[in-house]
Amino acid sequence: MIHEFIRDKMNYLIHSSAMESTYVEISVKNPLLDTSTIKDYPLVEGREVMLRATLEDGTVGECFTATPTHFRGTLGELLVKGKQSCLIATFNALMRKKGFIDRTVHCTGNTPERCAELLSDYLELLGYDRVALLGFQPAFVRKLHETFGDRLRVTDLNPGNKGKKYGVDVFDAKKCNKKIIQNSDVLVVTGSTVANGTFEDIMAMASDKRVIFYGTTIAGLAALMGVERFCPLSE
Repeated sequence: MIHEFIRDKMNYLIHSSAMESTYVEISVKNPLLDTSTIKDYPLVEGREVMLRATLEDGTVGECFTATPTHFRGTLGELLVKGKQSCLIATFNALMRKKGFIDRTVHCTGNTPERCAELLSDYLELLGYDRVALLGFQPAFVRKLHETFGDRLRVTDLNPGNKGKKYGVDVFDAKKCNKKIIQNSDVLVVTGSTVANGTFEDIMAMASDKRVIFYGTTIAGLAALMGVERFCPLSE
């Protein structure tokens, strides 16, 4: 299981560097996003939150989750009793501290809209025709629909996101992912699949597809597993 994999790698990072007594604080830290043109970011509407793990030297990692939580204690204590979302956020912070990854802090302002433009340009450059976006990210939905029209398919796990959004039908991920993956050339997938337990299922269904993950949640895992991550404007 991917969660056990993360815990094992985190355990190694902590004990190999004798960091068991290092303090970490984890709390909700939602980025300030510009809502002048896009108002339905999940982080703005409160349907999900961003957990931020801050090590005592200031190094930061994040995890996108639907369950707010808080933790303050040592890394050793976190390994024993920490929730999975806390472990993922802290794992990202540790991977950054060790120099294995960067860009572990979610972007702010209107940067998601700029990121959507870069993603659209990138997919066009790669020459893909049929695009699947697994995970509702409104800036991505809007821009990708402008570029790919009815060649774009979107799914999401949250029932509140289903229906017509920015001219695109958002389908139930549980019911429609398999068929949409089969009928797409490239998948753009939210990194929060690592936190919500769907990462392995999606990778199995997409074994013959190019998969591009986005976001800060998957930063550490993407580096270790060699999966593609698109998050050019995070910090």
